Amino acid sequence: MIKNILFVVLLIFSVLACEKPQNEAYPADTPDCIVELIDQERQLTEGKCQLLKSVKRYQFQSTNVYLFEVDPNCIVDGLSTVYAENCDVLCQLGGIAGFKVCGGELFFENATLEETIWTK
Repeated sequence: MIKNILFVVLLIFSVLACEKPQNEAYPADTPDCIVELIDQERQLTEGKCQLLKSVKRYQFQSTNVYLFEVDPNCIVDGLSTVYAENCDVLCQLGGIAGFKVCGGELFFENATLEETIWTK
C-alpha cells in the first residue's frame, strides 16, 4: 500500500515538474498571443544566435503595442516588429532602410515605453 502511495506521489511530482508554467516569466496582463510569439521565437533560435533581443510594451496611438526588438549582434540590418494586442503586425522598424514610421507617425517620437515584457 505504501509503495502505491509513493508511486502516485512521485508520478504527480514528475508530471508537475515537466509542465511548462503559463506566463510565469511575463507580466500577468500580457496577451496570450504575445506570449506565444515570444516563446515561438525563443524555441526557433534555441542553441543559436537568438534574434530576439527584447519585447517591450509601448503606448502608441492610444493603444498598447508590443515591440519585438531584434539583436543587432545576430543580424545587423534586421527589422524590429510592432504588434497590436491581438498580434496583428502594425509595422516594422529599423533595418538597412532605417524605417521609423508606424501608422503614419514616427514611432519612437510618439510612443511611450510602458514596460519591458521580456529581455534575453
